[in-house]
Amino acid sequence: MTGRHYTLSVMAAVSCGLGIAFLVAPKSTNEVRSKVFKKVRRTTGPIIHTAASFLETAADFIDKSIKEVERQKGGLVAGKRAYLRAVA
Repeated sequence: MTGRHYTLSVMAAVSCGLGIAFLVAPKSTNEVRSKVFKKVRRTTGPIIHTAASFLETAADFIDKSIKEVERQKGGLVAGKRAYLRAVA
């Protein structure tokens, strides 16, 4: 089973489970829905925070890499000029 099919299977199973829970729950649908959404918010909050932190770290790394490449490029240009002067 590929990753995409596995993910779709899990999503379908979760959806079916939620549907059955809404049908057989002793509480009202609104109460169950409210609890489910609270749980989802509590679960996704840390995930979103971690993803945002990762993106910030990646952006910092990219910025530093670009600056280093530009610095190296400047050194290469200076070296090329010095070589051309020495050979000429």
